[in-house]
Amino acid sequence: MNTGKHTHRRTLLSLLMGLGTAGVLLDSIPAQAEVDGTETQALPNLQDEVMESRAARQSNLIGNEIPTLDTQAPVTAVPATTTPRVQASKGSVSNPVSEALGREELRLWQWMRLTEYDKVEKRIAELKMESPSWNPPAKMIELLDDNRNRKQLERAKATSNWAAIQKMAQEQPSYFNCEKYYNLWSLADAYDASGDKDAVERVYSNIMNTCASDNVRLQTFQRAQLQLDPPTLESMLAREQQRSSNRMSKRSLAEIEANMTRSRVLIAAREGNDAIVLSLIPDLASKVTADQDAGFAMIFGWAEFRASNMTEAERWFRLANQWKPSSESIKAMANLYSSTGRLDEAESLARTDLRDPTMRDLLGSILTQRALTAFNEENYEATLKYFDEADQYTPRSLDDEAVYGWSAYHLGQYDKSSVAFEKAYKDDPQPDVAEGLYYSLKETDMSRLERTAREEQGPLKEILETRSSEEAYNAGDYHKAYAKAPEKYPGLSGINSPALLGGLLFHFRSGDSGLSQLDTQRVPILAVEGGYSSHRASLELSGISLSAGNMSESEVVGSYPGLDQSYQYEPTTELSNGTEILFGYRYDGSIAPYLHFGQTPSKGALGARTQGDLGLDYRMTRGSLKLEMFRHPVKESILSYTGAYDPYSGVAWGGVDASGFLASTYLNLKDDMGMSVAIKNASYTGTMVADNKMMEFSAGAKKIWTSDTWDELSIGPNFTFQRFDENLSKFTLGHGGYFSPQQLFKYGGTASAISGDLGDFVVAGKMDLGFQQHKQNCSPLLPLSSTNCSELYLESTGSGMYMGLELMGMVQADTNAQIGGGMFYGMSPEFNEFGFMLAFRLTMEKRKSVVRADLPDWITRVHQ
Repeated sequence: MNTGKHTHRRTLLSLLMGLGTAGVLLDSIPAQAEVDGTETQALPNLQDEVMESRAARQSNLIGNEIPTLDTQAPVTAVPATTTPRVQASKGSVSNPVSEALGREELRLWQWMRLTEYDKVEKRIAELKMESPSWNPPAKMIELLDDNRNRKQLERAKATSNWAAIQKMAQEQPSYFNCEKYYNLWSLADAYDASGDKDAVERVYSNIMNTCASDNVRLQTFQRAQLQLDPPTLESMLAREQQRSSNRMSKRSLAEIEANMTRSRVLIAAREGNDAIVLSLIPDLASKVTADQDAGFAMIFGWAEFRASNMTEAERWFRLANQWKPSSESIKAMANLYSSTGRLDEAESLARTDLRDPTMRDLLGSILTQRALTAFNEENYEATLKYFDEADQYTPRSLDDEAVYGWSAYHLGQYDKSSVAFEKAYKDDPQPDVAEGLYYSLKETDMSRLERTAREEQGPLKEILETRSSEEAYNAGDYHKAYAKAPEKYPGLSGINSPALLGGLLFHFRSGDSGLSQLDTQRVPILAVEGGYSSHRASLELSGISLSAGNMSESEVVGSYPGLDQSYQYEPTTELSNGTEILFGYRYDGSIAPYLHFGQTPSKGALGARTQGDLGLDYRMTRGSLKLEMFRHPVKESILSYTGAYDPYSGVAWGGVDASGFLASTYLNLKDDMGMSVAIKNASYTGTMVADNKMMEFSAGAKKIWTSDTWDELSIGPNFTFQRFDENLSKFTLGHGGYFSPQQLFKYGGTASAISGDLGDFVVAGKMDLGFQQHKQNCSPLLPLSSTNCSELYLESTGSGMYMGLELMGMVQADTNAQIGGGMFYGMSPEFNEFGFMLAFRLTMEKRKSVVRADLPDWITRVHQ
């Protein structure tokens, strides 16, 4: 027993020590607290609550053992003027627990007044833990429940969770009643957002039928006007007028009727029904005048104006401007003055204060009207004068831009006229505007005329259709030229026909047998092609076989142990019948985006990987620009192309991809001379291969000749620089098996020839010749992270002549068939290569000629 007493005593002492200095006066707390921004509820009489609570606690503790404390915290006395305390019986002992809890309840009511509900709920939980027999006042619990409901409702409204509000109304109907009518408004909003107009009507009708307050019903009816249609509102008004019980006062009912009349006017004005507005003006005129309602005065004024009742219209406009000066009332009067031929009065009104934006707009409108009058009188100089001054105050409308353009054109001011017509045409391409733009730009800027016609839809495009097709034809965009004017280019018939392209390609690259040597066979190559207007697409499928020759025993590959150890696994020197797929798209035009997307050959040691590019060719007046992002496999060895298995450990590694960007440009210095610059940057990554970075820069120039047989014969110098961060050309783990010099320079020249299009055949050829030198740094053997150079991978340099030769051709063998082929040869200090291809194309529609776009790009892709 003593232990329990001491424990109880320590608990009480701790509680009392924390509360003894509170010194809170009961009569300092107002009897009301604002619960939220809409609802104000009376808090209970705090003195009654506290004293009743104390009495209850003392009663509950009768018979309990109460420890006696040597020191007690003072209890604040209740003033005599307040509600009397519950007096303890004569000779009764003061109860510290009850006194402490009383103070706590007073503090809780203080927090309630300050709307610190979270602190209240937290403290209630703590007091329940300390004194399980204690319960908070019922009114406090009710107010806390209201607060939780309010927060839940506000959160639902803030997040537009209308279903949550509807569910809350079903589960807690007491929270949606006349006392809390504003919550019923939120429920109506929830139904309105859900599109349930019948439910919205039920909510508002319920408030009107059950709530006794005239003010609540008035506000509800006004709110319902925002969500219910006029017939429903009329029905609600009729019920209020016919009600026999709980009738509204005559004054409130008259206000609702006036609100309904105002709604009829607003709806009629919005729908442009001036007849209804005019019929209701007598009912509302006195009220509008008494309230000085400028908005309704403007509605009345415009209705009278459109009914040609200018005297009444002016009266209402003047009243609106008198009650609430605005740009609308001023413009209305100016419009009325203008319509009645009183432009001087309108202009005088506008010039009273040009610092006011409204006045500036008004003056601009008046000057514009004067300009239009001058144009109709064919006084073009005055037209431009008025328009130029008006432009200082307000922008010209698109119709006025056209008038300005024709005035400037008639005066021979083509620069002004073209600017005005172009602005008007881009927004509203009317035939007369297109005609004005055509004649204006024809005199000053033909390229801008063509660009506008291409970019904007409308009659200007029709005017320049023939010119556009000629431009595409001259630029080699034959698919686009034929789509625009097929009757003009019969030799291009069938060029957009769906077709099947097929063939084969062989590529032989020298190197160490089993390692850097690579023979590639692409057999068969099949592609489905198609085009419409400027759009071209293809889907290509290839069978790929690779061979690297025979690998010697104990070769330095994979995880080479450094000893004469035999292979534990078969070396990877071949890939048979892998499959490669590639989708291609291109848009032909001065701006020509293109895309290729597919996968590397299947059946490799590492499986297929994503490859492709996304680029843009931009043809300028005197040159071109090319931008491209790419991801291509490095096709220099089986290791770098499709990956290989380590013959010592069986681990697969390699599969190197080059990912980066390419930018190049070509500029015509003269009609027969040009220069080009290109930069390429790529990151090289692979499986168990160190990352690498490459940068390449090239520049060149050429002299061009043309003839009846050849579209282009050219020759000129070029220069190339290339560097890699690391030398990863070897075949042990961490290396990628691709040529990666730290310095490479090429100095040489290029000659090329392309035969004319639209004949029975097309031929293209190119030859590169020059001198090359390179340097490769030493490299580590193993481990990959080591920075030490291996004795097997020492620094090396090389130099010598290089040469590259390409030749391709395609012949129209039949109206539905083309056949062709090509070959290429390359020689350099590092390796030599040779390849050839054969190709055929079968078209569904008959073709009459061959163009350079018919040449397959298979050889080009070998050297990507």
